[in-house]
Amino acid sequence: MNSPPVGSCRIGLGAAYGIGERGVLRAFEHGVRFFLWGALPKADFGAGLRRLAATHRDALKIAVQSYSRRGWALRSGIELARFRLRTDYLDFLCLANWSTMPPPDVLEAAARLQERGLVRHIMLSCHHRPTFRELGALPPPGLAAWMVRYNAAHRSAETEVFPLAAGPSRPAIIAYTALRWGTLLDARYAPPGEPPLTAVEAYRFVLSSPAVDVCLAGPRDDAELTAALTALAQGPLDEAGLARARRVGDAAYAHGRAQPPSRLRDVLAEAPDLAPSLWRDGVTEHLLSRFNR
Repeated sequence: MNSPPVGSCRIGLGAAYGIGERGVLRAFEHGVRFFLWGALPKADFGAGLRRLAATHRDALKIAVQSYSRRGWALRSGIELARFRLRTDYLDFLCLANWSTMPPPDVLEAAARLQERGLVRHIMLSCHHRPTFRELGALPPPGLAAWMVRYNAAHRSAETEVFPLAAGPSRPAIIAYTALRWGTLLDARYAPPGEPPLTAVEAYRFVLSSPAVDVCLAGPRDDAELTAALTALAQGPLDEAGLARARRVGDAAYAHGRAQPPSRLRDVLAEAPDLAPSLWRDGVTEHLLSRFNR
């Protein structure tokens, strides 16, 4: 069974959280090849990618996110990323934060960028799991990769998304929010009498799924990068480790359903009418990643 070229390493790094040039180079030395240049990238992260692209471009898998909702707006973001990273092409254009199938003009504009060689593959991040069934019906070449929320607390992708990504032309699966915005590591969200997960355990849980091609990490510093690289070296959890991760995940999930984390509550208190649509449309993922790290 073939998969799109996301690289053989199953840990990828996001650019928005803190590590810079030295961390990017260190990750590459440990085998990391997939790098996501997201909506709020750190400039020093880009410096690391520029250095690597100068000598190891063929080994890199660089993905750039676009939150554009109009097809005509896609190219400007791609050109800016190519200029900032000093690369002739990008490996993936990620159509970001969709909860429904993107409109035809967006898909067509993405395909034109691919035809022109500016990007090699198209991927999509989606917060609404039923939409993946529509994505799976797109004929090849279609979308080469899906970004899916998956962690020890949010496991529904195992039954609702991963089985759809099968067959000889299957999309790659890029899993994000492995730490559930830090709540899996927080004793306040753990079951009574049981410690929370470590970051290593949380990443290893995601890596335990054979459906996941890349687990995204967003380290803020060297210690958090070390945790991701340690998880990569140790690989999947054993059955006892998986059972523990699920217990902690279930407790964190139950806590989250009871009430949003405190800082998000403060945001929603300012605009309570937004809450239903935020939870439904997946904007919560974006907010949580900014307010709960």
